[in-house]
Amino acid sequence: MTGHFHSFICSGTGYPGCAMEIPAPLNSPEVNPISQAVINVALLGAKGDGNTDNQKVLNKIFNNLQPGQTVYFPKGNYLIDGPVIIKNKNNLIIKGDGATSRLFVKGQLTGTSKTTFFSTLSIDECNKLTIENLCIESKGENWGDADAASKFSLPDQKTAWLINKGGHALLITRSTNISVNAVIGRFCGSTGVFYASSCDLVRFTNCFANAASLGYAGFAIDNFANTNATFLPKRRYSFVNCKVSSEQSKFGQYAAKGGIVMEGDPDRILNCTIDGGVFENCYTGENNKSLGAAISAENTNLYAKGVKGINNFVGLRLFTRTEVKNKVNVTITNCSFQSNKFCGLYIASASSGGGLITINNSKFGQNRTSVWASSTSQPLYNKASAIISAGYMKSQQLKFDNCEFTGGNQYIYAAGRSNIAINQSRFSGASDSTMNFYGGGNIAIQNNVIEGRTPIKVRHYNDERSYSSEVQLKITDNKLKGMPNTAADLKGIPEKFVTSKSILSNSSLLSTNNVNNTQYRKITSVRFIRLGLQATNTFLVGEISQPVDLSRAKFIRTSNSQIVEILQITYPFEKLNSRIKVVLAGDVRKTFLTEKTFDLLTN
Repeated sequence: MTGHFHSFICSGTGYPGCAMEIPAPLNSPEVNPISQAVINVALLGAKGDGNTDNQKVLNKIFNNLQPGQTVYFPKGNYLIDGPVIIKNKNNLIIKGDGATSRLFVKGQLTGTSKTTFFSTLSIDECNKLTIENLCIESKGENWGDADAASKFSLPDQKTAWLINKGGHALLITRSTNISVNAVIGRFCGSTGVFYASSCDLVRFTNCFANAASLGYAGFAIDNFANTNATFLPKRRYSFVNCKVSSEQSKFGQYAAKGGIVMEGDPDRILNCTIDGGVFENCYTGENNKSLGAAISAENTNLYAKGVKGINNFVGLRLFTRTEVKNKVNVTITNCSFQSNKFCGLYIASASSGGGLITINNSKFGQNRTSVWASSTSQPLYNKASAIISAGYMKSQQLKFDNCEFTGGNQYIYAAGRSNIAINQSRFSGASDSTMNFYGGGNIAIQNNVIEGRTPIKVRHYNDERSYSSEVQLKITDNKLKGMPNTAADLKGIPEKFVTSKSILSNSSLLSTNNVNNTQYRKITSVRFIRLGLQATNTFLVGEISQPVDLSRAKFIRTSNSQIVEILQITYPFEKLNSRIKVVLAGDVRKTFLTEKTFDLLTN
């Protein structure tokens, strides 16, 4: 959710390196400027003085263009007071001198309630167009309403509304083979600054966008302009080294609700590639907690490499809806999403069509607390997480290889059934829990380095306890730092739900001495008496030398400084005030066979 051209018509006496051309007056009988290969809009009446309305003269130029021509905007501020439209044209180039060739509208960033406003430059039903080295600006927040076009059923009606009422900087609809190179886009009233709808082979290269908004995207891609499932069936888009940022010193701290936002439909999946680029300062309002993402892909086949996300609410957002019946595949490689204010990856995969989400050699760094921590008690949102899985993963598989996850309150929070494999990755710096999987599923965590405080928590029921699912669990060959000896907590899962299980409790535990000294506080020592199994968990019975408040006891520490989380503590036990019973997750009896004492800890 791709060469720059620098041709100029020069006048005067000329200078080395410039092909001199002295244009005749517009009324000269020997020259018809509209038939020239390069059309300089200033020679046909357009004025870049920042005050003259250029809409009519620009539309007249574009209406009379022939294939193979180039329209050139020399340096200037070209005001337009109505939509400029390029329609049913082929094989054209529209270019300027970069940021100094600016198309803009009056009254930018003026506050308003939701209203309609025209899109600055619109391209409709065109083929083989290149737009480059321009600055195109719309009016700003709420000055446009693309969503209102949903009341129309005919593509022509929808498109006309987007052109005249959508409020985009650059709108591309129902077109193919469109290249947008080195274009600066600012502000929009709805959907996105750059908005491409119902197109194929649209390529953005070295483009910059700033929506200066919490509600709209830098780049937006969808099928809205033509909802016919057979229209332009391949729906291919690409982005190369594009950027979204807030330009805070000029326009405030918000860039957009998303850097690139791609929204396919269940029967018309988008196909997008993103090669490099930086996307930062993407935030959202409170009612859209999973938005504010550097990259957001819904019902989209996506390949992204070398992308950088910085200081966004969400790094990467992936959605696949229930109605999707075909495979949806996503590959993310060599990407970095840092200073995420809510989570690194937000995924909601509910399709039945299958597909693979592969994330390789990528980094996710989270802030210490969630941006939503003070506004909600929902566990899905009130903690900063590296990975959040919000739905029931029915058929897609999520696979990580050689990734790095740092910071946050927890590494993983899965609210529903998971289908996830994590291999050769590193987890460090989470302040609270380690990984929490609700809703069962197929979970494989192998050959990783994990720094944490608690076991990997797995439950067969989802976080709302509205359904249960089978559990296939493989947690092996990990290096654990600061974690309890028990790698996984499967408390309360009935055996009938566990279809397969392979857990190596002591997965090459790293030294925990430093962690013990800084993160835990001793309550008391306990003299070991006996141990045994309580269902599938381990219980320990011991004695304390004097009465003490054990209500805050959360962990025990063995004589060799291993930390194990307490599931349940009973005190007094067996009608003796000095006796206690502690229950630990799983069968960890081997850990305590030679113990004479252990410590009760809190944090």
